[in-house]
Amino acid sequence: SARLFQVLYKKAEALGVLHTYNIDRVLSEYCRQMTKIGIYVDRVAQKRLGEKLFKEFHETLSKLRSVVGDSDFNPFSVPQVSKFLYKTRGYTPVVYTKSGAASTSKVALLQLMENGIDEQTSLVIDLLFDTREVGKLLGTYVGYHVPHLHEFIEEYEEEEEDDRLYIGEDGRCHPSWASSVVPSGRLACNRPGIQQQPEVIRSMFAAQPGHMLVGIDASQVELRVLAALANVKKYKEVFAAGGDIHDFGAYRMLGIKKDDIVNQFRKVFIGREFSDSVPEELKIGGYESGFISEKDAVKFAERYFKEMRKIAKNCNHALNYGASEKKTFQMIKLNPRLPAAVRAKVDPRFIKVACSAWRETYPETPVFHNNCYDLFKKQGYLETYFHRRKRWFADGERDRGALPNHLVQGTTADLINEAFAIIVQAIPWDHNKRTGVILQNHDSYVVECEEKDAEKTLDILRKALYREFNGVKLFGEGKIGRSWEDV
Repeated sequence: SARLFQVLYKKAEALGVLHTYNIDRVLSEYCRQMTKIGIYVDRVAQKRLGEKLFKEFHETLSKLRSVVGDSDFNPFSVPQVSKFLYKTRGYTPVVYTKSGAASTSKVALLQLMENGIDEQTSLVIDLLFDTREVGKLLGTYVGYHVPHLHEFIEEYEEEEEDDRLYIGEDGRCHPSWASSVVPSGRLACNRPGIQQQPEVIRSMFAAQPGHMLVGIDASQVELRVLAALANVKKYKEVFAAGGDIHDFGAYRMLGIKKDDIVNQFRKVFIGREFSDSVPEELKIGGYESGFISEKDAVKFAERYFKEMRKIAKNCNHALNYGASEKKTFQMIKLNPRLPAAVRAKVDPRFIKVACSAWRETYPETPVFHNNCYDLFKKQGYLETYFHRRKRWFADGERDRGALPNHLVQGTTADLINEAFAIIVQAIPWDHNKRTGVILQNHDSYVVECEEKDAEKTLDILRKALYREFNGVKLFGEGKIGRSWEDV
């Protein structure tokens, strides 16, 4: 083993990957420490979350049953969904299960939408996505049993193991963290996979009494890395001016500006009757009737712009990583962070216009994608800025979108992991006090510390993430709070 190590060490040195190797070597220990320390679960917040999700689940289920016209319709029952789509509505199945039955999976439903369906069926499918998503969150984080949920997961998501939240005697959950699992260098997490879940669950993960959580998020780091690697001029201009790239994207791809939306909503809504004037997806809780004030109109406008900005942001991320228009459409329709009423407005034609505007605004990015593919075809692999190499066993065409993805996400992961090492040197884990880094969410970190150390910890996190990469500044935005949601 010692002789083999010397041989491999010299080869790693020749390839220029010793720095990456040293980072990966310590990451495995960092993962073990994060798993051991765990994350405190606020049972009161968990109960509130359960009540919120339970209410949302039944409200969405009621809407779904109303649209379907069946008070007993179960969104998790494959036979019932299949009967509605393929017999009642008369659509032809496009995806089949291994047993030969008509599929009602996400892929099958999206394929139906792309082929063209009527407005009612489109709304049903959007509500199906929402109901299933909330049902899974209930089952994973709150323990509420949704009928037929287990059967649905078994049939369509066989690769998922038991991912339910388990709370130990110490009042903390202990997610399983792992390095060297994802080729890009990102950390992986399961049981539960909190990295992949919507933000709504974050309120229940908190600091234990007497402690605070300190969070830091690397500001739009993947876009900054892309700007540096592909020399995307518009990105660099917006970043240098201190602007918001997603506000800019909403304007260029969707043709909307926040100030214009606010002015438009002022004209349309002020003085009108609340209950009759405001679209359902924009309503703010607490109102039953009455006339709309200027303050209300501004709130409606801000909410509308926020949702449309999310669509632009999702389009931008998907296209940056080489997604086709079809894949971009799928990603937005499946995004649980977007309300069903907002997603319902997105159709293939809408995406086509947005994608065309994106290509005109950021022409360097498609060139970068093509260069990645040409380089792969020439040498059979791609490597990140820090020489993290990945080979594809397909011809590369099928995985074309994964090629630039590896370069950008892999380079970003290496930068974030470097920061992790700096953080741990300054803030080592203390398992007696339950302090230290408790989670990493791709481009962000959360540290649990004693209240008196919160400001000092935040300063350490900011310094760890600040650097310049190929002429583009990278930095983190941090907060102090009681829960993961706060930070």
